[in-house]
Amino acid sequence: WFERIPYVEGATPRLSSTAEINMTKNGKLIEETRIPVVGVDPDRDVRASTVHETVAEGTYVMNRNSVVLGTNVARDLGDAQVGDNLKLLITDRWGEDQIRNFRVAGIVKSPGGQGLDYSVVMHIDTLRDMMSREGESGSFMVKLNDPTKAYEVKEFFLRAFPNDDFLAETIEEIG
Repeated sequence: WFERIPYVEGATPRLSSTAEINMTKNGKLIEETRIPVVGVDPDRDVRASTVHETVAEGTYVMNRNSVVLGTNVARDLGDAQVGDNLKLLITDRWGEDQIRNFRVAGIVKSPGGQGLDYSVVMHIDTLRDMMSREGESGSFMVKLNDPTKAYEVKEFFLRAFPNDDFLAETIEEIG
């Protein structure tokens, strides 16, 4: 829907959750809890976001079996490296634990230690499966080719879906 608007350069869905991570490093089991997880559509995300440009090692999310770790998450997991294997546990919408194995595809390092440095990035379809939220998204990120049109695009979106309970914010409003 967004990409039909002339001012929109790219749009991408996002879904968020939290996870527990187990990883064995040098024969030692390391567990981290309450780690934010962001599900992205790798094909659309590169057009609407600059997160892929913050990958310091390895690659961005390539497939449904790989994850990208924020630098702080990698550090907390005993200095996880590209190629390491780990297990993620996410509780689905029914309260059931879903556990899957993943390979670390990349490490994200954002300027100033912000961004996704404290998160795990994975394919949105895998996160949807694990959360039992088929086809759902929690948010959309929209990149404009003319940032001065942000308010206009926001209002157009809200008018197009008046009966839905959407919250739309420009980057200035979020800050």
